[in-house]
Amino acid sequence: MFHLVQGDDDYRVALKRDELTATFLRRGDAAIEHYDGKDRDFTMTDLFQAAATQSFFEPRKVVIVDEAADFLTREKKTIDSKSGQKMLEDLVKIGDDVLIIFTANEKVIAKNTKVYKTIAELGKVTELKKFWHDPNEGITGELKRWIDSEIQHQGLKLTPAQTTILITRAGSDLRQIANELSKISLFLGDDSPSTLDDKTLGALIPPSRELLIFHLVDAVGHKNRSRALAYLTDLLNAGEVESFIVTMLHRHLRHLYAIQLLERDGISMEQITSELKISEFQKRKLLEQRNNFPTKTLPIIIGALRVADEEIKTSSLPAKIIMEKLIVKLAG
Repeated sequence: MFHLVQGDDDYRVALKRDELTATFLRRGDAAIEHYDGKDRDFTMTDLFQAAATQSFFEPRKVVIVDEAADFLTREKKTIDSKSGQKMLEDLVKIGDDVLIIFTANEKVIAKNTKVYKTIAELGKVTELKKFWHDPNEGITGELKRWIDSEIQHQGLKLTPAQTTILITRAGSDLRQIANELSKISLFLGDDSPSTLDDKTLGALIPPSRELLIFHLVDAVGHKNRSRALAYLTDLLNAGEVESFIVTMLHRHLRHLYAIQLLERDGISMEQITSELKISEFQKRKLLEQRNNFPTKTLPIIIGALRVADEEIKTSSLPAKIIMEKLIVKLAG
């Protein structure tokens, strides 16, 4: 059995990998071999030998290759050869006593490659996307179903208002949400979940950096200087690195600029979304904000981000002051 699990949410990819492994192990004992696709000494031949070699005492085996896109890119020449393609096909058809799992999240395996097509035809491909969530809106769809399932799994009972507190403070990072629910469960111990009040819940869950970054970028995009400065202070107090904040602002404003230029050239929004590799949620936020920044000013603003990043690294001025000046320039 051969599975490819990939997507832009590393936590969902890891959960699916572990779920597949656990399901396989329920049928009996099996040896598990775990490989890092970034390990340059790990080759296609090594993978084939790992999958084909089985112990007399443990005739079933799980072979996991994380960050498989790095591995497959490195081994592309071998895989594209006739012998390599035959090796890949033999791996995919190796049998029910061996489970091979490729995972990819930092880089994904493109659908137009031989590897992807072979696995899709003879094995199983699972594509997992990040659950994007606007904190200013209610919790809906897949994110709500996932949170409800995780709350039940942890043996908790949260009211709708408490679930909103959770997502408002933890953001849509599934790993963070799971960690916070585990923390709540440990805090309650043997106490009934009904003893948890809203104030205690809020105190237990600090605002996540991901969420603060979202709010900061959103405030800048809407030209709300006071909100942006407040979120900047929260981020710096939480220990976020200034250069990372600059990077996230740079990416957002660069996307705004790209949308304006591509729209001006008559490119459809569907093509733009594909070209920029952005989600529907990100597209909606960018479209809300694109008219807040005249096209001719965006190169200057993006240049100011580069200057600020250089000042943070070289200037004797406190980084907080440099960042505050930058936010005033961007959202003023």
